[in-house]
Amino acid sequence: MINSTKIEDLRPDVAANCRIFLELCKQETGFPLGISSTVRDDEWQRYAVSQGWAPKTATVPTFHSIKAGLAFDIFRNVKGREWDNSDKFFDKCGAIALKMGFVWPISKSDLGHIQWGGPKRNWTNAQILRGEYPPEMPLYKIESEEEEMRYNTLSEIPNYAKSFVKSLCDKKILVGGGIVDADGYPADMNLTDDMIRTLMLTEKRLAKITDDLK
Repeated sequence: MINSTKIEDLRPDVAANCRIFLELCKQETGFPLGISSTVRDDEWQRYAVSQGWAPKTATVPTFHSIKAGLAFDIFRNVKGREWDNSDKFFDKCGAIALKMGFVWPISKSDLGHIQWGGPKRNWTNAQILRGEYPPEMPLYKIESEEEEMRYNTLSEIPNYAKSFVKSLCDKKILVGGGIVDADGYPADMNLTDDMIRTLMLTEKRLAKITDDLK
């Protein structure tokens, strides 16, 4: 029965990005991360189902399978707080995963699961079971200080604009490209500070024009 926690057991491209992900999450949250699972065999998957850790229908591993090596599960490496999300620990890690190109979340009850599902994030369990695997994951390049910061999720938006951007999302004015976070907000906004300031200025001007027409 195999349930590996070794990063090197992942597919090499996923493993390389996993290591970058762990470092970025540590920098963002201030907490070290642990890996609870990378690849597993059929026997362990059936055991996970018997323990209620996996859905009853998930008797065969897919993205976690030894042949695929496309998924890993994380936890906060602090005793007593391994699965604690009261401070949005997993949401912050998930935002980084999305920024890197990973798929997250699979479900609200499994916020520690991260996987590579291809460039469009649409690879399915059925494809994996047929032996069809997504192309190589590009190595994530960490932005240098000179590069303009881009914000993809609501949690990444600076405090000065967070409520404003949230209101645009709530009004469906800002919808992104279709990828959403655990709360249903766009996770691929690709906004810069200049874009945000332009949107804020535009809203003020439209509000003034509306008032003048009354």
